[in-house]
Amino acid sequence: MKNLFFALAFMLVGTFAFANNTEDTTALLNETEMVTAPVSTEMVKVQTTVREDLCADVYDVYVDGEYAGTIVVIYEC
Repeated sequence: MKNLFFALAFMLVGTFAFANNTEDTTALLNETEMVTAPVSTEMVKVQTTVREDLCADVYDVYVDGEYAGTIVVIYEC
């Protein structure tokens, strides 16, 4: 029984020692730079829907010639 408690105590000490073995990441975060690149963005109007007092325009968005998603703009007519 005494050996079991010693084993558990060593496991607990080892856990804290392992958890405290990290690098300082603040220096890494301060050294990063933001890199920007020219991007070609195009929005193509696909559809306009009119219902009562609301209108909805649907646009397909292309970034560098590849489809990126759809945007829906809803407004009062």
